[in-house]
Amino acid sequence: MKRMSLYPAKQRGRKTGVLLFGAFVYAILYALGSQIDVWGYTIAQETLKRFAVALPVAFLILLGIFEWLLPRIYNRHTQEEGARKPFCTLGAMALVFLSYVPMLLIEYPGTFAYDAKSQAFQISTGQLDAFHPLLHTLLIKFCLVDCYDLLQSMERGALLYSLIQMTLVSACFAWICASLSRSCSRRAAHFAVAFFCLFPYHMAFASNCTKDVLFSANFALMMTLAYEKLRTGRLSRFHAALYVVGGALASLLRNNMIYAVMAWLLFLLANRKMRRELLLASTIAAVVA
Repeated sequence: MKRMSLYPAKQRGRKTGVLLFGAFVYAILYALGSQIDVWGYTIAQETLKRFAVALPVAFLILLGIFEWLLPRIYNRHTQEEGARKPFCTLGAMALVFLSYVPMLLIEYPGTFAYDAKSQAFQISTGQLDAFHPLLHTLLIKFCLVDCYDLLQSMERGALLYSLIQMTLVSACFAWICASLSRSCSRRAAHFAVAFFCLFPYHMAFASNCTKDVLFSANFALMMTLAYEKLRTGRLSRFHAALYVVGGALASLLRNNMIYAVMAWLLFLLANRKMRRELLLASTIAAVVA
């Protein structure tokens, strides 16, 4: 049976450009970041030396991903894909959620660090501002203050926040995996589920009270659905609504995200091949935010 071609002939030049650009970015980030992490500053000669070493390594790694790994993820027999049952989004969500429970028990009732301290101070004074995303501050206030009469404990309020965040993150990750099953393959979706379940950062931060957790999950959902639309040319009304909600929440949960959305809109406008529906959904997300 004929296998799907991951890279049409007209896109091979673009693939080479992506490989070179990606290798350049990774190499320059390594050359600068590895020095800053150790010394706190950079040296021009050392930067060039590390860049020269990292560039071919990064290129070979990316080449292996593009030429070996991705074809084995993407190239699935379409008839076999269609014969299988639809991807179980609810099951993936439950699996991801349960994988985060052990870390929640370790960190019980969750970790309140980073910006949560200053957000808690705003809540205690009753003077809320937009220095931190207001939506996230209001969510903390809802769990710790507004639900206090019901829960009769700040600890239970903190647990409520952790459970809400874990549920939202698990839902976003499950929808991402479902999208990958439609735009790539069931194998890619299964790899993604394993990654979301087993990667230590996901476990540690799922019950960590910081805006970046919810922002990252919604941003990833938005971009995955955008990829599905661009690759398959279709997106159901429900998934288009998910795209709008994910983009709006990402913008509301990180103050500078709105500028990224604006840049994304300009990119969509500049590329005639992009879908008008995606442009409309992105515009709605920006307006809502």
